[in-house]
Amino acid sequence: MMYGRVYASIWSDPAFRGMSGDGQLMELYLRSCPHRKRLGLFSLQPGYAAADLQWKPDRVNTVLLEVEAAGRIRWDGKGL
Repeated sequence: MMYGRVYASIWSDPAFRGMSGDGQLMELYLRSCPHRKRLGLFSLQPGYAAADLQWKPDRVNTVLLEVEAAGRIRWDGKGL
């Protein structure tokens, strides 16, 4: 089993706090999901996130764009 580290200070980070609840959950998911790699660089099919989070694919894509706009991730959604 692999673990992802989430620091308690994330809750006081202005960029994190400025996101919606979906955006915050997505960031926590990306930091700890079973598809991530040690360096935090990975290929994640939005369908995997949709299945794991029990969201519709359009919601996943919208929220990934939100998290990227907040400067929390870099995402290349061109292949969708």
